[in-house]
Amino acid sequence: MINPVRFFFDDTGPNQQIDFAFDRGASIIDPVNGARELNETRAEILAALTCIDYVTIFTEPTAGPLVALLQPAIYVKGGDYAAAQGDLPDPDRLPEASIVQAYGGIVRLIPYLPHHSTTALIEAIKQLPERS
Repeated sequence: MINPVRFFFDDTGPNQQIDFAFDRGASIIDPVNGARELNETRAEILAALTCIDYVTIFTEPTAGPLVALLQPAIYVKGGDYAAAQGDLPDPDRLPEASIVQAYGGIVRLIPYLPHHSTTALIEAIKQLPERS
């Protein structure tokens, strides 16, 4: 979750609208409260940032339908979506890229920070010793 937040604070201008969407995260399961509450918490945290105008959670396998609807001028994903050669998006892993390019938008890949995904952070928290 920190990767896009750093991008917002580093590269956006004062008049740029920022919409943030993330998938329901089927691989992220909170054993106590369930994935739904975890996703709502993620959305609430992101919505609290003053640099973000809208937050939504999508349930489709990819963000393609949402991207086609919203047509963002700039579509941002982590560098882990780059093709094996170079810094262009891998069309097999990022099918939304072709949708963005079709309406004239820009796909921007930002540097990937290993161990900073929501899933990785949850796993790290699970490894912490129990408090007594």
